[in-house]
Amino acid sequence: MLETQVDNFGGMKRKYSLLIEWLTSDPKARITKTTRDHIEISCIYPSSITKFLITENFNFVEIDWISNLGVMGNHKLNWKFPNNTHQESIIEKIGTDLQNYENSIF
Repeated sequence: MLETQVDNFGGMKRKYSLLIEWLTSDPKARITKTTRDHIEISCIYPSSITKFLITENFNFVEIDWISNLGVMGNHKLNWKFPNNTHQESIIEKIGTDLQNYENSIF
């Protein structure tokens, strides 16, 4: 299954290159783990840590946002898209949802 979903696209980094570029646009953001079906991106600051997990599953890609904002506590959002969804659409949805979530907690 991974062969047709990931390997034939050149791996996770290549298949999701636009999404990864967007998620690592913060100067502190780094890819901290890569496997055949998973990428972890971490952004670490003195008082907070944020992670994005990109996981390829059966016919879909799942993206988790996990954030420890220090005194603001722990936060998590999750998205699930068919694995053929355009990365631009994924970025737009995640960006909108994160902005709305941040507006609700600040």
